[in-house]
Order: sequence, then C-alpha cells, then structure tokens
Amino acid sequence: SVASNIFPLLKLQDDLKQVIRATGLDSSKARAISQVKDNEQREVILQAAIDHSLSLSEIKKRIAELSDRNQAELSLKQQFTGTVKRLNKSSVWKDPIRQKKLQKLMGQIEDLLGEEAES
Repeated sequence: SVASNIFPLLKLQDDLKQVIRATGLDSSKARAISQVKDNEQREVILQAAIDHSLSLSEIKKRIAELSDRNQAELSLKQQFTGTVKRLNKSSVWKDPIRQKKLQKLMGQIEDLLGEEAES
C-alpha cells in the first residue's frame, strides 16, 4: 500500500532520496541505510551498496558490524570516563609513589595523542 511503501520514503535523508532517483536504489535498501544516523558512516555504506550492488542482507550485515564497532568505541570511552572519575576521587594525589606512576601513564596517553596529531 501507499502508506506502508511510499510514505516512509518521504522521511528519508535527502542524500538517500537523491540516490534513489539517480540510481534506482531499492527502497528497502535505502530504508535500511537510513538507520545509520552518522552522515559519514551512512555515506560509506551507501557508496558500497551502489558500487558493489550489495544485497539487502549484505547491507544489514555491514550496518550491524558498524554498530558493533561503534558500541565497542563507546564502551572504551565509558570505561575511560569511569576511570577518570575514580581517579579524581582517589587518594593517589596524596601518595608520591603513585603520583609518579600516574605521571608515567599520563605521558603514555600524551604520546598517543601526539601520534594522532601527526597523522
């Protein structure tokens, strides 16, 4: 029916609507890709779908893999944030030996950030 097939397409992001018009991308594939909210990630999957004529199941698989990676990144960020909170409440600030260890760890983090800036 029009309500279940056409109306959802009207809510798609503009880039997807344009690709549907230009390439004839299947609407079910476009709806699956539209679930990716990050514009850059959506563009990567969209381009792969077009370039490699991916099936709907292949698109869904890539979206799931992307979601898993994003979840892993989020989990690491949450773990780091929790560690920083615990560190702020810790007694490490009163212990010179532990402060020295902390300085070494902070140096390693700064080195990682420096590598990021260089690339």
